[in-house]
Amino acid sequence: MRLLRERGLEIPFVLISGTLGEERAIESVKAGATDYVMKERLERLAPVVTRALNDRLERVSRRVAQQGLRDAHRRLQALSARLLQSKKPSGAALRATCMTALDSCSPR
Repeated sequence: MRLLRERGLEIPFVLISGTLGEERAIESVKAGATDYVMKERLERLAPVVTRALNDRLERVSRRVAQQGLRDAHRRLQALSARLLQSKKPSGAALRATCMTALDSCSPR
């Protein structure tokens, strides 16, 4: 688990043990394991793995959405700065400034 963290890998890690004991399994989760399943309860394995994978996908989706928001915020700031720099232009000049600013700020 330490190696996964050191390398920045977010791979779900489900611990399966028959001898570890519940207390040590909980310590492993606190240390970074996604979950644990005792050998006597292997029927829990499929739901635990499914949940771990779904949680991973949700974290990735959230990170992508947050990056999209940051990018949109930067584009909006750039557009605002360009609009504030223009000195009371006429309607046509304002439209041209907005269009130019929007074109330069749009996602690539």
